[in-house]
Amino acid sequence: MRLHKISALAVTGVLIAAGCSGGGSGSSTPSAASSKQNSPTTAQSKATTTIKVRIPGQSKTSADKRQPKWVSPATQGVQVNVFATGQTPPDSLQIATSGLISVAANAPGCNTNGDGSRTCTIVIPAPVGTDDFVFTTYDGGNNPIGTGTDPHQVIASGTSNLVSVTLGGVINSVTTATAAGTPATTFVALADSNPHTVPITVNAADLDGFQILADPYSAPIAVNLTETAGVVPATGATGSVGHTTLTIATRPVGGANTTTGRSGTLISPTDTLSLAYDGLGEPGYFVTVTLTGVGTSPLVSDTFTFDPFYITSTSANFTAAPPTVFLDQSPSDSSATINLAENNPNSTFTATTLTGTATDCTPLLTIGSVSTTSTPIGGTFLLSEATATNGSCTVEVSDGTLSANIAVSTSQATTVITIPPQSRVRRAPSR
Repeated sequence: MRLHKISALAVTGVLIAAGCSGGGSGSSTPSAASSKQNSPTTAQSKATTTIKVRIPGQSKTSADKRQPKWVSPATQGVQVNVFATGQTPPDSLQIATSGLISVAANAPGCNTNGDGSRTCTIVIPAPVGTDDFVFTTYDGGNNPIGTGTDPHQVIASGTSNLVSVTLGGVINSVTTATAAGTPATTFVALADSNPHTVPITVNAADLDGFQILADPYSAPIAVNLTETAGVVPATGATGSVGHTTLTIATRPVGGANTTTGRSGTLISPTDTLSLAYDGLGEPGYFVTVTLTGVGTSPLVSDTFTFDPFYITSTSANFTAAPPTVFLDQSPSDSSATINLAENNPNSTFTATTLTGTATDCTPLLTIGSVSTTSTPIGGTFLLSEATATNGSCTVEVSDGTLSANIAVSTSQATTVITIPPQSRVRRAPSR
């Protein structure tokens, strides 16, 4: 996508106006704090070019974040390398460079705007002909935080030439959050035999901690998923896998593209990542997802887990989907042991009744305290019928993040009446 405008929290279209042609010689590389602009080392005919760059202020308000394009507010320096198409550095006879030019506040050629942003003007000669423009932005420590290339641009002398570039943010860190934006490294869903979509927000930031909000990353983020099987409650056998896949929706030029499976790639902050879970598996099943910046140095990576919340029981009077318990006064059905499982050691499991509601279990049930289990990670508790009463209520169970309901029905004791076999009376034969 070509951008022809530089706006707050936005890259950056870059406008290059070429004037008359001429030559130039000599080069140096100043720090970002320097305002000196360099002439390229080239014998090729050149046209003087003026590059205007707008850099956002340091504000992180929501108004800034709504901007559709991005450039890091930490930007303090810009370098523009220009070389004839088909030639690559370090061919010094073809390349032109601006050197590293300061675009810090109060730097020569920079003006502060009313919204806190600043506009800086850079002047360099560019070779006349078909050129490739390579832009790199730097922070105050001369660390690269954005890169972009605009290839195959025709530069002519004596006219204005428009060159635009999309900068990709250089990723220094990756973190994940819920759809609501709450930072998280563990995501959950109820294992209820129903399909679930679990959205994952991926936040990539530059070296200075500014979130890269739009435009392609300078390097893609590889995403890989692995599954770990749980344990079959009745037998202790290893459970099944194949219950969760990645869904990545990218938005390249020309339309959206969606990929599913165990691996994929994020190329831009506008890409979306989610997990598709079928609601199945056995207690202890979980998923690990790793995000890795491709080619980043130092290596940038992050890992999160997806831990389904299982509600199970080996009691005959329990039904799993939806969780339902039937209790009566017969010895085999007067109680049920409920097991909660989720492969997260930080979970806190509870079981309570909805006190004061129409589904309050207080008069009908005794809810035992939840005891911690380690294999699988979870808790267990006992439900017992308190009185011989016909009724129904709801027990709420929780892992500390996700809550689910168990529907409970109770009945009166059944009185069994035994009827003895009928005796036969022998009658004397009639005469």
